[in-house]
Amino acid sequence: MNRPIRLAVLVFGVAVLALVVGLTYWQAIAADQLQDHDQNPRRSREESGQERGTIISADTAVLARSVPVEPDSYSYRREYLYGTEYAHLIGFSSRRFGDQGLEAALDDTLRSRAGLTPGRIFDALIGEDLRPYSIQLTLNHEIQTAAVRALGDHKGGVVAMEPSSGQVLVMAGSPSFNPNALLESEAAAYRDELVDHPDRPLYNRAIGASSLDFLTLEETVSSDSFDRASPLGLAIKVAAVTRDDFRMRPYVVARIFDADSNQVFSAEPQPFDEADSLSEGTFEIGPNLRPFTIQSSGHGTLEGQGGMGRHQSESGEATAWFFGSMPATDPAIIVAVVIEDTNENQANRIGRRVLRAWVSVLEAEA
Repeated sequence: MNRPIRLAVLVFGVAVLALVVGLTYWQAIAADQLQDHDQNPRRSREESGQERGTIISADTAVLARSVPVEPDSYSYRREYLYGTEYAHLIGFSSRRFGDQGLEAALDDTLRSRAGLTPGRIFDALIGEDLRPYSIQLTLNHEIQTAAVRALGDHKGGVVAMEPSSGQVLVMAGSPSFNPNALLESEAAAYRDELVDHPDRPLYNRAIGASSLDFLTLEETVSSDSFDRASPLGLAIKVAAVTRDDFRMRPYVVARIFDADSNQVFSAEPQPFDEADSLSEGTFEIGPNLRPFTIQSSGHGTLEGQGGMGRHQSESGEATAWFFGSMPATDPAIIVAVVIEDTNENQANRIGRRVLRAWVSVLEAEA
C-alpha cells in the first residue's frame, strides 16, 4: 500500500473514531443534559403533553392539575381550576411562552421526568420513580377567594400572613389574567394583549418586585429580596413592629407529595438573618396603629389593631394602604393591602373583609 492510500485510510479511521466517540458522548453521556436544555425544541414538544403534578391549597382545593387529552392517553393538558384567582402565584406552564410563577420556580418538582433518553430509560429500568410530585400550598382557598372578591376591580394587592410561622394565607393581585387562555389556540393574541395592556395584568402586585424564589424557601436570601413597598413588604414590616420576636420568612409551599401521595417534604419555618432590619421601609406603622373590633357569631367581639394611610412613590404614583392584625396581642394573622388609589378607606374596607373571612374560617373549624 503506497503512502497516499495509507494516509487516506488513517484519516478515514480517525474520522470514524471521532464520529463514534461523539455519538457515544452526545447520545449516552450528555443525553440528559441535552434533554433538559431550555432551548431544546424536543423538550418543549414533550413537556407540552407531559403530566405535571397537582397543586392544592391548604384546605385541599385543587388549584392546578394535568388531565389526559383523551381516555387512556399519555398526553396531558394543564388546567387551572380557578383561573385568574391564583394566576400571579401559580403562573402557567406553556409550550409557547415557557413557565411562570411557581410552575417555573418548582418545575423540577412538578414536571414528569419520564423520557426516551438513555439516562431516563436506565432510571426507569432500575426502578426510579419518574412521575411528577404534587404540591400543597399554605394559602387558604376560602380566604383567598374573599380577598379576590374584596379587591374587585381595584388595582392593587393583598397579602395575609401567619406571623408566628411565616405561612402566607392569602396572595391576591388585581388586575389578573386567565392562565388557561395561554394554553389555547388563540394564546398568542391573548399574550400580546396582556403584554401591551396599560394596567399590566401580568404584574404580581401582591409581591411587587420581590423574588418568587424568596417564598419557596429554596434559597438563602436577605431582607433585600422583598419589595418593601408591596403588600408583602407591608405585612413583614407590621409583623416586625407588632411582634418583637418576629424573624420568620414568609413562604407559600407547605408540603410536597410523591405520585403515591407519600409526603416527601414538609416546610420548616426559617428565620431572617439577625442582621436584617425588618422594621424599615415605605410605610409609617407606629403613628397609624389603632384598635378595631370585628363581630364574630361564635366568639363575640374580637379585638385587633391596624392602621391605614396614603403614600406617594418617587415616580409620583399615589397608593392607599391598610394593615390589620388579630388578636391585638400576639396576632395570629396580619393582613396587608396596597391599592393604586388615594382613598385609604377603600383599602380599609378590603382588609376588613379579608379579616372577617379569616374569622369565618376559624368559626367553621371550631
